[in-house]
Amino acid sequence: MPTENFQRLQQIVLADQSIVNELSGIDSVEQFVNKLLDIASQRNIAVKDDDVRQAIADARRSDRKPSGINCEVSDRREWLPARVAKTDGKVVVEWFHIGNARLTDPFFEDSIKKRRRVPFSLVFRPTTDIEMLKELPVGIPPTGFIFHMSRCGSTLVSQMLAALDANIMVAEAPPIDEVLSISRNIKGDSDSAGVDLLRSVINAFGTRRFPQEKHLFIKLDSWAILDFDVIQKAFPDTPWIFLYRDPVEVVVSHMRQPGMQMIPGVVHAFDDLVDKDGPNVSREEYCARVLERVCSDAVAQASCNGLFVDYGELPSAFHEIVRHFRVDFTPDQMATMMHTTQFDAKTPQMFFKPDSEEKQRQATHKVRESCNRLAPLYERLKSLSRDARSMTALRLDMQFDEARLKDDLALFGPDAWTRHFNTDYYEGEWSGIALRTSENAHVPLYPDPSADKFVDTEELKQCPYILSVLGSFECRVEFARFLRLTAGSEIREHKDHMLGIDDGCVRLHIPIVTDPAVEFYLDGQRIDMKPGELWYLNLNLPHRVKNNSTVDRVHLVLDCVVNDWFTELYKRSITNQTANSIRAGSGIAT
Repeated sequence: MPTENFQRLQQIVLADQSIVNELSGIDSVEQFVNKLLDIASQRNIAVKDDDVRQAIADARRSDRKPSGINCEVSDRREWLPARVAKTDGKVVVEWFHIGNARLTDPFFEDSIKKRRRVPFSLVFRPTTDIEMLKELPVGIPPTGFIFHMSRCGSTLVSQMLAALDANIMVAEAPPIDEVLSISRNIKGDSDSAGVDLLRSVINAFGTRRFPQEKHLFIKLDSWAILDFDVIQKAFPDTPWIFLYRDPVEVVVSHMRQPGMQMIPGVVHAFDDLVDKDGPNVSREEYCARVLERVCSDAVAQASCNGLFVDYGELPSAFHEIVRHFRVDFTPDQMATMMHTTQFDAKTPQMFFKPDSEEKQRQATHKVRESCNRLAPLYERLKSLSRDARSMTALRLDMQFDEARLKDDLALFGPDAWTRHFNTDYYEGEWSGIALRTSENAHVPLYPDPSADKFVDTEELKQCPYILSVLGSFECRVEFARFLRLTAGSEIREHKDHMLGIDDGCVRLHIPIVTDPAVEFYLDGQRIDMKPGELWYLNLNLPHRVKNNSTVDRVHLVLDCVVNDWFTELYKRSITNQTANSIRAGSGIAT
């Protein structure tokens, strides 16, 4: 326990930024002790050499307990919350002096351990009441949350983000877990209290300590998904991802070196997973139960602005993660982040070595048997991971009035239709009416990829409902046209160029007149599109159409620029309408 005089000295030091700067730059314990004694002597405070050395020894022993120095600091930007704990019935925050160090280590605790080598950061750990957090200036709001199954690539993603000085990357910080734990215990009294606590502590991490910082990413502990309701209420508009991996490989990893959540009784959120009649559950079985709980809770939140990412899709899926987080990094910034993937995420001084095959070989019968219970969940997670790289076709969550579409179409007689310019692509008659096209277009039906100015045609101005359809898209619609394939006609198999969601431009189809006898094949799969539906089609893939019916098939076709709105529509549609989506390579149409 520090002497009264030593505590007084601490308060004086913390209030004077010039002294903080001087002491925090000393790495040597001897130099630190001597300097602190000089400061005490100059202020007539009776502090002995033994007092300072004892304080250092106590700080090393009580690293995980609040120090008890209750006082403010001169420059809050140099301090981060290190602990949140209940002491004498009050919730207090312990602050840690991080100085000008960035959080670039694989875990928040790694950065803290490094700074603990500095005597000042070890000894001077002031505490404040939790309510003080509410008085902090508004920081950078969270840009994205990273949830994960554990041992599945979340550290890789966080290390990629930490590579840029524009990003604050907070990885599994104990104060966030401690606030969530406190929130669980106060839910019955006041649900909003836990939400406010979480907002306050994350705001503290969002303090802009350097002028170049723009984004705040939070990687949570794997069990934080169990508190998703509190996190979602605190930050309902913040996008999040959930990373997962083959459960067999995850369990093998925990058999080698168990995470704290895999030790019964350590993470209390899993206390009910131990057999009530005693600890009869095997290590493998307990690990599988924990993973089942985590993954089940993640799947339950599938419709809440989340993106599910399979470990096997990394690092290429990082581009999709960045889009999901609605961040526009420059090519140079992306290259900097991708460069980190050649190193091991948890031990960055070593090169990365793939270990999936090795883990599969090391999986015992007991491990595989325990993971059987996770097989349906793993398949469900994989189905939720569908993205542009594997999505062939998807019915989007927008529906239009078939009758009103046909009313607008009926305004045009036979002379309004122009033969399609790609005459080598079809047999019979394929024609169209341009509704929106490039300015000064010589061939109005041609969607010129070099165009940057677009105009509505006189034909579109005659179509009140089509105008409202186009107005419902919160992304730029560059080209719009009716395309008609007459009865008995055929479009030969071909590929279009740069028309997938990853290319930044998509070609959407809204059938107006069609028939079950119309055969539309995309990448060898038959797609059944009904009037009024809106469809995304990856037209970079081979596709063909044959109208075997007795009616002319007409679609409204739109070329749209991918933006945040369209990306969210796309992801929401994957989650809500998996029955209407086609998985690349599945060989089935639904």
